[in-house]
Amino acid sequence: MRTFQHILRITSLITPFVTADSSKNQSCLNSAEARRIINTWLPLNVQPPSAWLDDPYYNNTAITLLAPEFQLYSDSDNYVGSPPPDNPPPGTVTAASRADWIDQQVENESNPDIVNITVTVLNLVHDCNQIAARWRYEGYYEWAGPEDGLSDVAGDMIGTTGFDYLIVAGPLSQIVTVYREFNDLEFSYELGQKICFQRNNQTVKS
Repeated sequence: MRTFQHILRITSLITPFVTADSSKNQSCLNSAEARRIINTWLPLNVQPPSAWLDDPYYNNTAITLLAPEFQLYSDSDNYVGSPPPDNPPPGTVTAASRADWIDQQVENESNPDIVNITVTVLNLVHDCNQIAARWRYEGYYEWAGPEDGLSDVAGDMIGTTGFDYLIVAGPLSQIVTVYREFNDLEFSYELGQKICFQRNNQTVKS
């Protein structure tokens, strides 16, 4: 099993805001805690299966960061993972538990390995138990090409921009729910999926 070295650069701009809707089971998040949570969560999402299999850090970190009842909702992830006509209805849960989410990271062998990954937090706000982050993900194909059905080749950049909305709870401020959406059309195209549009009842492919 090959081991890939990934470069993760996390930069963040955090602006706290306080609302009356906060968890009674935890103290309010401060800016440092919100930064720690988002800077730990986002990199976990961009590691290839080889990293999860080779380094126990990722599994151990996920167990600490996510509550057992963790759930992820993302129509964007659902689209990339199961493009039309097989994509599930909008609002379908993407990962039903922490164990389910970890299994998805380990078993996702369909995507090419991407190196020199950067995750940049463009904007971040939080209250006592909620964090909202806008982020940019970029990386480079280590191997790929038209023969693999991909629109890019080795060395080309792949990236997308999106939002994550996190709800945390409990004395450990574990993440219990994440809602995420991103530019799935761009990302799907870069992963080699054929994109079709309807114009005047005619299908146009790209």
